[in-house]
Amino acid sequence: MSRKTKSKSTISFDLFMVFVILFLCVFAFLMVKINSLNQTIDSYKYELSTLENKFSSLNDSYAVLNSQKLNLETNLADAKNDYDGLKKESADIIGAINTYQTEIQNALSWYKKNSVLGQSKTEERIKSRLDSYCFEIKQNTCEIKLGCFYLLNSEYFDLSYHYDNETYSKEDKLSSLTEFLDNNGGDCEDYSLFYKAEYNYVLSQCEGKSVVLKGWTLPNDDSDTRKYWLNNARTWYLDDVALVTIENFTYPNIVCGALYDPVLGNVAGRCMLAFTEKPILSSSDLDDLDGAFLIEPQDGSFRGNINQINSNVFLLTNKTYTDDSILSWIDSVISDSDYYLFSRTYASWLTYDSFDKQLQEQKIKIKDAII
Repeated sequence: MSRKTKSKSTISFDLFMVFVILFLCVFAFLMVKINSLNQTIDSYKYELSTLENKFSSLNDSYAVLNSQKLNLETNLADAKNDYDGLKKESADIIGAINTYQTEIQNALSWYKKNSVLGQSKTEERIKSRLDSYCFEIKQNTCEIKLGCFYLLNSEYFDLSYHYDNETYSKEDKLSSLTEFLDNNGGDCEDYSLFYKAEYNYVLSQCEGKSVVLKGWTLPNDDSDTRKYWLNNARTWYLDDVALVTIENFTYPNIVCGALYDPVLGNVAGRCMLAFTEKPILSSSDLDDLDGAFLIEPQDGSFRGNINQINSNVFLLTNKTYTDDSILSWIDSVISDSDYYLFSRTYASWLTYDSFDKQLQEQKIKIKDAII
């Protein structure tokens, strides 16, 4: 009976031990799992912390980028406003350039139109007188009497010298050929323009011929004096003057500046005609004025040659415009198609045509800049 009880106790103990061992095994297993889970959690916490840091950094970057975006949008709006303003300003500038170019083209057209006689009744009468009085064709030669224009203008058409302030109530205005005739004359500039137009008409009648200009000048002590016939019919003449023959220098240009004025008897602002070997078509051709023959438009007399002692009239250049010893100079030139002006600011010659081309270049640059 006692042996049986011991056996049951043993069994119970064994079962208990088995249970304890199983518990310990399960506990150990759970501890391992827990440790593993803790490590995983720690890893996730680290990753979460890293992600939070990155997220915070991204938030900071986003804030910076958003601020930059707002700045860019503001700058873009400002730039658009500036562009719109610049575009309008450029359009205004281009409009002004177009206006200047139109005025320049009108001025160039004006000089070209007034370089030849027109077709009014008075101008046709003048042409008829010029044909009869002022040039003579001898075989292959065409002789033009430079003093003849003075005769026609003063004796036949009653043209005389008038100051601009008397005619226009202003100090300086260049009259057109029509205005010159309507006013029965004008000042030295007006006479020069009209003389050149008369001469150009005569020159056109000499086309294909060798042109010789016949002029006169006041004699010096060594000069032979003769009669200078003012017209082909030899009914008008100047006595006791020296004769002047000019060959090759047949292209007329108006030159103005500080020149001797026979009306005032001193050096003053006025104009004369300068005859060159070649037509002046650009500022680079102004060198051809060196040695050009100067003719007084009011009487047709020869007044010497440019840049020579016999005239003491010098063409301004970037070297001579500061020379105080030069008392009589040329600072503007009118050809048949352009106006040239010496600029003391730039120490160079400027022209309407070159200014027109510069304006066109600037207009293209402005257009390219705003596109």
